[in-house]
Amino acid sequence: MLRRTQSNVGEIEREEPAAPAAEVERISFPKPDRRKGERRGMEALRAEALQAVLSRVEDKNFGGLRNQLHWSRNLHPTRIILLLVALLAGGLAAFLVLQREPPASVAVEVAAQPAPAPTAMILVAKQAIGIGERLSPELVEWRGWPEGEVRPEYVTNAATPDAIASMTGSVARFEFFPGEPIRQQKLVQTDQGYLSAVLGGGMRGVSVPVVAEAASGGFIVPNDHVDVVLTRASDLGDQVSQTILRNVRVLAINTRLGETGTTGAPADPNNPRAEIFADHAIATLELDPEQSEAIINATAAGKLSLVLRSIVDFTAVEKVDPNQAIRMTSPFWTK
Repeated sequence: MLRRTQSNVGEIEREEPAAPAAEVERISFPKPDRRKGERRGMEALRAEALQAVLSRVEDKNFGGLRNQLHWSRNLHPTRIILLLVALLAGGLAAFLVLQREPPASVAVEVAAQPAPAPTAMILVAKQAIGIGERLSPELVEWRGWPEGEVRPEYVTNAATPDAIASMTGSVARFEFFPGEPIRQQKLVQTDQGYLSAVLGGGMRGVSVPVVAEAASGGFIVPNDHVDVVLTRASDLGDQVSQTILRNVRVLAINTRLGETGTTGAPADPNNPRAEIFADHAIATLELDPEQSEAIINATAAGKLSLVLRSIVDFTAVEKVDPNQAIRMTSPFWTK
């Protein structure tokens, strides 16, 4: 028994050298590191804490910060690089813009306002002035006029500052319209009657009796142009009419001159005006010497009629035949 036991002990002792194999096996398969486990536990705790903080921030309505942090934590590195490159490019562009010199300011030429044209004070009609009307301070006034448009015949304040006083009483040979410059050629400085003031050079004023029915119904007024027709009895006892004068100017009807004024107003020697007559009237015509002789002879030979001409038919006055006066008074003249 002892031998067997000893032999068993010897076997056991012989079997003891197999222990290094277990050590080899333990070395070749090491156990997991505890620090890694602790590190994983810390990361889990950190994630839980972050989730708790995010949930609190989200509860306070900070614009979805949790989702942003969660997105940025899972953002791909390539996208991060692209964002960084874009930020760097934007910063570089902003730096270059700030460093660039400001563009030179372009001078803008502003067109200069034209200087006002120089003016001269001239004498103009304040209101309408009729033919034969005498000038008064109430009818004229000084008014500014472009210097380049001032004609030599205009009355200027620089040349005659006392023109209003000196021209008071002058007679208008032609009508003046409101605002029309006063011209010496249209005025006559005279103390005589109106008729001589309005007569043209070398002309005569001849008065002839007319009736309304023989003067366009009485509507002929001064400054109209008319034809003069003589009606007389022939040797055969017939009434014959003949135009003896054409296109002559009417200077006055009765004592009225000009075309302005109220019809039928009482006569005013300081303001002669046109008049429509209903019965007999005296018409004064502007004629040359030959025409004057012819119409005087015609007045003795028969009845005169005035035929009104159109305002656009002021043609030249026809010359009188020298033998016309003889023909009108001859007993052999029938036509």
